Amino acid sequence: MDWKAFWDKFPEQFNEEEFIKQVGKTVKGQPISQEQLDRLILDVAQKLNLKEDDWVLDLCCGNGLITSAIAKKCQYAVGVDFSQPLIEIALQYHSQKNVNYVNLSVLEVTQENLGVSRPFTKIYMYEGLQYFQENQLSALLETISSLSSKSVTILLAGIPDRSRLWSFYDTPERQREYELRKSQGTEAIGTWWEKSFIRQVCNNYGLQCNFLPQHELSHTAHYRFDARIQKQ
Repeated sequence: MDWKAFWDKFPEQFNEEEFIKQVGKTVKGQPISQEQLDRLILDVAQKLNLKEDDWVLDLCCGNGLITSAIAKKCQYAVGVDFSQPLIEIALQYHSQKNVNYVNLSVLEVTQENLGVSRPFTKIYMYEGLQYFQENQLSALLETISSLSSKSVTILLAGIPDRSRLWSFYDTPERQREYELRKSQGTEAIGTWWEKSFIRQVCNNYGLQCNFLPQHELSHTAHYRFDARIQKQ
């Protein structure tokens, strides 16, 4: 699946201000409720232990829907995404004085091309890891480490759990569709991750990884998990 091509085109099918649909936060095609979105944002802030003086980096930020809310709880935030249409929406609708958006591949970011002069104290990626292959995780962690402070907290949230694949594809019809789309390279979710693999790669880089369940009221809690990572 060419995910960049997908996310360059996907937002075009929605109205300019259908922000939740533009980033795929839906259940059976319907956008999640404002209550669900607020719960998601609070969960991210709590798991990051977000502080007013934090510098925050949002990787795979989409249209800035979450970024702009997180920015209200910290000193400064930068959102990065490879989808130009989504970044344009973020700049138009979700800008504020202490947030900036950059149209880049996450694997290409540096302090210089993000226009920042100091490392980030908190870094998160929400439902973004699924668009990477297993062999890209090392490069992703290297990039994150190069941008972060010694006391950084990293949150990779909304990771599809390989052990709960059939909790998502929960009917024979959906399972057949999964197998077909997987064989065609068009599976809708992307990479399903094993916790043991993520922990091992983190250990290789001297990073401590703890896995956390999503909030029980989350619409994805039955098949996704979060990983909180810190430098040892």
